[in-house]
Amino acid sequence: GLANDRAELFLEWRQKGRDYEFTMRSRAARLRLHSVELLLPDAAPPAPGVPLSLRAEWRAGIVTLSATGAGRTTTRHLVLAPSGNWRFVWPWGRNRGEYAGAEDAIWVAVSLVGIGYWVGRARAVDGPDGRERGRRLWVIGGAVGMIAGVMLAVPAIAGLQRTSAADWGAAALGLGVGAALAYIPSARSASGP
Repeated sequence: GLANDRAELFLEWRQKGRDYEFTMRSRAARLRLHSVELLLPDAAPPAPGVPLSLRAEWRAGIVTLSATGAGRTTTRHLVLAPSGNWRFVWPWGRNRGEYAGAEDAIWVAVSLVGIGYWVGRARAVDGPDGRERGRRLWVIGGAVGMIAGVMLAVPAIAGLQRTSAADWGAAALGLGVGAALAYIPSARSASGP
């Protein structure tokens, strides 16, 4: 395994054919969640006995792994951000970093569709004093404020990478799709009482 400067083991690695798989050790294992894996494809030297150097670096929420041997270097980066939390619970195989940015954005969008739906259901039915409309604005403002707060605060508190523009866009998309679904009339309301 690879240890940090305090001699704490934070990466375990194994070779599978010509690929190296790295598993990040984290507190998630204590909760029986999956560990994050990162794959360095085709990184092994072409012949046995060739010296190999493995390097791992964790800086500003980005893990960089590299393998150097036989005159070539293979490098892979994985951004650690709050949007990557799905990796800890995904039961069908583990993410290996190849498409992490796109997968994280999809996770953000899908996880916010439900919130967008309920925000959309908070439609205004204007009463004579306009109170219903005010309540709707509070629901929308509260949901958007909560999501923005989490997306800004969690990286700062946990020392992760800042939330990317793709994740902000995915959050807006998920909320928008959910709100649009709330406006689709149900079969019961379309057929009448």
